[in-house]
Amino acid sequence: MSLKNSENLKFLKSGTKKLIFAFVILSTQAKAQTLSLNEVLEAVERNNPLIASYNYKISAANALASGARSWMPPMIGIGFDQTPYRIANNEGFFNRNEGSVLVFLEQDIPNPAKLKAKQNYLSSLAAIDSTDIGFTKNQLFTEAKTAYIERFIAEKRLKIIKEEFDLLDLMFQSSINEYTLNQSDLTTIYKLQARQHTLEAMEAHEVSAIKEATVKLNYLMNLPQGTTFTIDSIIPFHGYKLSNLDTTTAFIASRRNDILKIERTVSAMRLNNLVTLLSANPDFGIRYEHFDMFGNRNAFSLMGWVTIPIAPWSVKNYKSESRSIVYQIEAMNFEKQNRINEARSAMYQALLLTMAEYEEVYHYEKEIIPAYKKAFQTGLLAYRENTGTLMSSLLAWDDLIMAQTEYLYHLEQTYKAEITYESTIEKR
Repeated sequence: MSLKNSENLKFLKSGTKKLIFAFVILSTQAKAQTLSLNEVLEAVERNNPLIASYNYKISAANALASGARSWMPPMIGIGFDQTPYRIANNEGFFNRNEGSVLVFLEQDIPNPAKLKAKQNYLSSLAAIDSTDIGFTKNQLFTEAKTAYIERFIAEKRLKIIKEEFDLLDLMFQSSINEYTLNQSDLTTIYKLQARQHTLEAMEAHEVSAIKEATVKLNYLMNLPQGTTFTIDSIIPFHGYKLSNLDTTTAFIASRRNDILKIERTVSAMRLNNLVTLLSANPDFGIRYEHFDMFGNRNAFSLMGWVTIPIAPWSVKNYKSESRSIVYQIEAMNFEKQNRINEARSAMYQALLLTMAEYEEVYHYEKEIIPAYKKAFQTGLLAYRENTGTLMSSLLAWDDLIMAQTEYLYHLEQTYKAEITYESTIEKR
């Protein structure tokens, strides 16, 4: 009996330590700042460096477009013009009345229509980068929501484990008392011990899951690793319905940044095609030359020129490039239609899954768990009144815990189904 009592004492001490450990964790978290899901998403949008990098890319594209109408720099030069070489050794280099010193200034004058078209094209590239920001935000928000929900569910599981520890302690005490009176057997005691070790493993897993989710959230919010905070204890469902679903092309194109990117890319390609077609317009130039003549009056030369891009040997270049852009635009339009169809299908699937999970969670909350609770309470009451056994109460308790575990699984799947649906319509 002394050996058994020693084992029982060790068991009780171990369980007590676990309860104290869980209490310390919860007490520490209670002192930390509480962040709602919306506050987490705001922090991600405000602080995540990946989003900041896209803002700088847009600024870079706008800066590039702002200089699109600038001209090429002018050219200036100086040198000798038509100056003969020295013939005799006794002849000075400038001893003849031939040649001159030439000073020239040259400026290319681009076609204004070409400059305007180029500026419009470069400005359209910034609009494409802005869709990348929206797409990236949606990905980061989805990751943040998922991590938040995973921590939320892990904390719910940890709470159930703590409650089970408490109930397990009471059952164990009762079983020990009955054993001393020969009203219980070692099988029940060992089963309770096995359950305790199972709970210890489950507790370690959930504590690790909470830490992992916190690390992910800190990374997404660009906070120092080790930053502690608590999260909401209640997160209501959004209650999405089929009546909320809008699968029109206009809605999908306005919400999905990947599709909006295709539209803006097509727009940019059209502007680029205009730049290409304007290659048929001429460019201009002007050149002024001053001649400081040796032994004669000074002279000057003023010339202007214009390019002739409609020459047969130069037309083929920009016309073939224009045809290539037109074919690329057609390909992008078909890709856009495929993306719209894909998005429409994903929206339907995600919403139908979400509604199915709503139904499953409802059954667990309103029917399944209450029924298991009544079965356990009935068995426990029968045990207290000596009309039932502790083993039957333990089995009913296992059924209840299993039902609660399944409930939390479906609860998590419901939240994640909502997140998936929100991701398909890029809703924060």
